[in-house]
Order: sequence, then structure tokens, then C-alpha cells
Amino acid sequence: MEDQNEKTFYEAEYLESHGQEKEAFDKYSDFIEQMLSVVKQDDENVNLKIRSKLALAYNNRGYLRYLKVDFDEAIVDYTAGLKFDPKMHFSYYNRGLIHYRLGRFEEAIQDMKKCVKLKPDFEPAQQCLKQSIIDNYNKQHKES
Repeated sequence: MEDQNEKTFYEAEYLESHGQEKEAFDKYSDFIEQMLSVVKQDDENVNLKIRSKLALAYNNRGYLRYLKVDFDEAIVDYTAGLKFDPKMHFSYYNRGLIHYRLGRFEEAIQDMKKCVKLKPDFEPAQQCLKQSIIDNYNKQHKES
């Protein structure tokens, strides 16, 4: 990864950690745009470090969208990040939380199962999975 691109990524993380969400969002977007001009999502030969950073940038930008209650775009970012790193358990968790919050329990269950499979000791995902199953059951029986 070029030094400038890496600098952009770390600036975004710094800004996010200091509560400067809009500026962090812009930096993550810049980083993603810079890196996408270099790589393609379906290119398996792309350096693992670059794929991981892209996945993390998408996840972090998705989280910033989540904070702005821009759920559909957050889901798009989480999904894009998972194409670069399908083992990023917290992207499944974050996307699943949105599905849960929107009452899409089956989608939440799918994401939480993937998260728990990747990270079995991640208690928030275990709890959300259990609650999603309960709420999905109740929803189905309420509709019938």
C-alpha cells in the first residue's frame, strides 16, 4: 500500500476516534476510492494487507453511516467490506444489528450465525442471535 493511502486510512481512524465523524467519513471515502482505483473486489491476488484495510475502511464508514441512521448505505458498506475480507466477524455483527433493528430477523439470524461461527466467544453476537430467533418466532406466529 502506498504511503499516502496508508496515511489517509490512519487519518480517518484518528478523526473517528476523536469524534470528528464527518471528517473521518470523508477520509474513509477517500481511502476507499484511492484503493479501488488500484484493485478490483474479485481479484484474489490482491495483497492481504490491502484487502484487510479496505474491508476495515468499509466497516468503519458503515458504522459512521449507522450513527447517522443511514441504515441502507451502512449495509452496503458492510457488505462491500465483507467481499474483501469475509472473515471480518464484526461486519457481520454490525450488519446483523441493522437487520434486527429493522425487524428483518431472518437476515439478522444469518449474519449473527456467521459472526458466531467466526468468533464463537463473541457474546453480543450470541445474545443478538438468540433474541433474533425469539423475535422471528414471535413475528411468524403473530402473522398466522
